[in-house]
Amino acid sequence: HGYKYGVACNSGGSAILVAARAAAKLYGVKTIAVPAVTYIQSIAPLIHAGLMVSLMDVEPTPHAEPRYETAPDWVDAYLPCHLLGRANRVHPPVSPYKIVIEDCAESIYAPGVGLGHMCCLSFNSTHLITTGAGGMILTDDKKLRDYCWTLINHGRPEDRSQSSCAELENHYVFTEWGYSMKFSDIQ
Repeated sequence: HGYKYGVACNSGGSAILVAARAAAKLYGVKTIAVPAVTYIQSIAPLIHAGLMVSLMDVEPTPHAEPRYETAPDWVDAYLPCHLLGRANRVHPPVSPYKIVIEDCAESIYAPGVGLGHMCCLSFNSTHLITTGAGGMILTDDKKLRDYCWTLINHGRPEDRSQSSCAELENHYVFTEWGYSMKFSDIQ
């Protein structure tokens, strides 16, 4: 996809949850528009992240492409869902005031995906790349990457300088209410 950063996690739903929390914390996102026809794991994590979800109408095709003109003006973000191995032909309106979190779980390699601030992937056994489970958040924004990493790792900020026992003290510093959502060793 050409993004600079990737943060692995335990599922695609977790990727959407963490991406939504990061967008809320760092960019003030409170409302998000989502296609009315999609999988429940595209919407439930947004609600768990505390966002108000607005459903957009979709085109009456198998790919259920969102009709962005039906989204209310007051939404802060969009979550386009690329379905059935193909990217949506219509992209969210470009605006410096709207964040785009893409759900690319079913369309990882499709040309045209990966145009948002964050791209959420799923490695579930039913998707194109599989580890049995797992997910990933892709972004070019270092602040988003760092905050997502913190949330996935129990709320602990990343500290790669732990070379002595005294420095291990930082290992038990938590700056956010995070999760245990790391990619397992088997994945």
